[in-house]
Amino acid sequence: MKRIGFANKYYTLWDVSEETMYRTVNDVHFASGTKTTFTYYQNLSTDLEKAISKAKSMGVTILEVDEDLRGKTRSFSSVKNRDDIYNDNQFKFGRYEALQISDCEDVDYLIWYFGETDSKVVAEQIVRLDDSYSFDGKSLLSRKDQLIKEAEYAINNGEVILTAVSNFQYSEERDYASIRVIFDTETEALETLENSGYCEWGFIVHVENVSDNFTLCKKSFRGHDYYVPKGMRSFKKTEFRLVNGKIKLI
Repeated sequence: MKRIGFANKYYTLWDVSEETMYRTVNDVHFASGTKTTFTYYQNLSTDLEKAISKAKSMGVTILEVDEDLRGKTRSFSSVKNRDDIYNDNQFKFGRYEALQISDCEDVDYLIWYFGETDSKVVAEQIVRLDDSYSFDGKSLLSRKDQLIKEAEYAINNGEVILTAVSNFQYSEERDYASIRVIFDTETEALETLENSGYCEWGFIVHVENVSDNFTLCKKSFRGHDYYVPKGMRSFKKTEFRLVNGKIKLI
């Protein structure tokens, strides 16, 4: 298609053509974008009306100046890649680029790809292939992750007897405390949590609104500050449950 340009002084005549570009990835052939070629023909006139009249006589049907050709004096081309090359069920990059996610059975790769993209389609494919995983709409959880989550829920909802192995660390400003504990490991969930690395020096539980439970008093030993409930020399070895963020002594 012929178009009118403007090269600083002269109005110019151009031919503009478009070509669909294709790619082949993993034997999948698809349109990937458009290449536009702008071919300079000649000067028309320094006068717009004369340039339009001359262009019209040469078969030009669009008689406005093409803004893409303003200031151009030599032939050139440009490429515009498609933003929607792949649909949601295709891999957008990597080893299986362009292939259907629902056809992939490489669980290790799917797990890696999910970590890069948070793709719901990928997570659902992982769960279909390996029922030890679950997907809650946001997070992909392995069996280990599920058990750890189950154990943490049990601990924080009073289902587990805890034994303190440290005294409290406390923020008076936030009325917030933390303490290290151990627990029996009779359930698979608690055993998994204990063996996960989180509990090398005791599992840390957190207590909010401490003043609703009891008054903590500050003590110091060899330059190290810690806190214990008022009237107690130490909280170590004390058994308790954590219920809705509050400590319930056994």
